[in-house]
Amino acid sequence: MTDVHIHIEKGPYPTQDLTDTYRLLADELKAHDMYAEQSGGLALNYGFEELGMNPTMLHIFKSKNVAIRCASDAHKPEDVGANIAQLHAILQA
Repeated sequence: MTDVHIHIEKGPYPTQDLTDTYRLLADELKAHDMYAEQSGGLALNYGFEELGMNPTMLHIFKSKNVAIRCASDAHKPEDVGANIAQLHAILQA
């Protein structure tokens, strides 16, 4: 399985409707046996309130059975593993 790091929006709150883009991305991730990253980086490193990908993207990825892995996106050693339990809980909700 391969991980590719991409950003298709500026920040976690898109100003346009990206639903079709999320569906296409989910289909491509599945077709190429790739996974999505549920990252706590924006919350940990930049103070965003929401953890992980935005709810619309997450819902689409989960509905299409895209593999999702959690990452803290630590920028310093003491942050390694930060918010991992919360990120997993979001996936289970």
